[in-house]
Amino acid sequence: QIINILNFQKAANEDEYHALLADGGKDYGIAWYAPTGGQPVYRLSGGLARLHYYTMDAAERDARIADGWADEGIAWYTWADGVPVYRMYKHTLLGDKYQYVVDQAEIDALTAKGWENRGIAWYGVE
Repeated sequence: QIINILNFQKAANEDEYHALLADGGKDYGIAWYAPTGGQPVYRLSGGLARLHYYTMDAAERDARIADGWADEGIAWYTWADGVPVYRMYKHTLLGDKYQYVVDQAEIDALTAKGWENRGIAWYGVE
């Protein structure tokens, strides 16, 4: 499974990919590869900007749902090893922001701009 980025949203399947393109989204290319089986990565939406939040931790998913986030189900699957994808977090006046990155230089650049590394969100395939 290939995950593409469109206007900072991750398309988890082909139908969503085409819907985002039709809505004016820009294809930024492949963000990472996901396996077709393994541990689920859950997708939620919420916050002031209706952001997407991804986690492979069911307890974290349940806590977000209790805080009012909408459960959008399983986005894709991951293995318990592979290429770590890190969740970066920053609070702004417009609400919380999240970015998901694999590159250490990008992590360092975001950290220098006030982003907090929240650790591994899931694993991609090499």
